[in-house]
Amino acid sequence: MPPANSPWGKKAQQKKPLNTFPSLKNNDIANDSPKSPYQETQDDELIALASIYGDDFRRIETHQSAWKKSEPSFEIFIKTSDEDFSVTLGVTLTLTYPKSAPLLTLKNTDGLRESTKFKLQKIIETLPKELIKEEQAMIMEIVTACQEVLEQAAEAKAAGRELPTLQEERAAHEAAAAQILEDQRLEEEKKKIVSLPLKSAKFIIGWSPRKKRECLAPWCKMS
Repeated sequence: MPPANSPWGKKAQQKKPLNTFPSLKNNDIANDSPKSPYQETQDDELIALASIYGDDFRRIETHQSAWKKSEPSFEIFIKTSDEDFSVTLGVTLTLTYPKSAPLLTLKNTDGLRESTKFKLQKIIETLPKELIKEEQAMIMEIVTACQEVLEQAAEAKAAGRELPTLQEERAAHEAAAAQILEDQRLEEEKKKIVSLPLKSAKFIIGWSPRKKRECLAPWCKMS
């Protein structure tokens, strides 16, 4: 007979169920990983937006992405004192928002003039690209910018003023974009001048913009 302290003298132990081992837990528990900083920022922003906009904020049921993560989607009804000037902003927060831009759409715009719709569209196309540099919550700022456009249209109607036509809005937008490009070009010219020897730089600064372009063009191509 084996001694009492021998392995054969011990009562057979029951095997542990597989789900007691962390690596073998079921999928639901295994996928319950800590939230990323992006998810925490999104959750905080969703709570804030629901509190600020109340009934004008509506969550939309979403499907999981390829990474088994859901991308929050919702709508915000943007209105003014004049019920004829309102729009619904559709929002989907990407997995890496606010480091990446949200997906934005405009809905219920039928009653708006083409020029107003054009300005709203430009806001949702360009403003997020500027705001992602800060990597901060941005939806409220986008909503505010859209609301300002609607308020301007409502005030123009109340005062009997004519709003710019779509062609005029496009021309103004193109002019503003061209000015931005020109400012960027001038800034690049300044950098080129600064990199020249001191005497040459001082001499060139007094030239006209046209003369600078003509004389610096060959040098810029070589650099």
